[in-house]
Amino acid sequence: MKVNFPSRDVSYSYTMKELKNVAPTMLTTPLPWERKLIKYNGVYLYDLLNNQEIISKINYIEVSAANGYKAKITGDSLEKEAFFLAYQANGRDISIRKKGPILIISDLSKLSEEEMSEISLSYHLVWFATEITVYE
Repeated sequence: MKVNFPSRDVSYSYTMKELKNVAPTMLTTPLPWERKLIKYNGVYLYDLLNNQEIISKINYIEVSAANGYKAKITGDSLEKEAFFLAYQANGRDISIRKKGPILIISDLSKLSEEEMSEISLSYHLVWFATEITVYE
């Protein structure tokens, strides 16, 4: 995982081993493609961003995936939602077949079945995540 701060001309690269040592925690949630509750191990996005750089005001971040997909998450969304970088599901590393090795997710456990079926891009779910660029 690479984290870029273009306004500071700084980038950080994390191996999976290093990423697993940054404020590791757990989130239990279903996802649209797997409706059952799954225990994800990972790190909250806020904790990762503050690991090397003190963050004051974020305009937005862009999350890039290995398949070319990009998601833009506004600073307001970051303040309201606890985004999570998941690297393990139920104690096992997330394989590429399971949309890994890193997923950007949030807690969807409070959504109804109908809401889960109609989930929109506003939830900023990103699989195959490889890079985060922070625009301040």
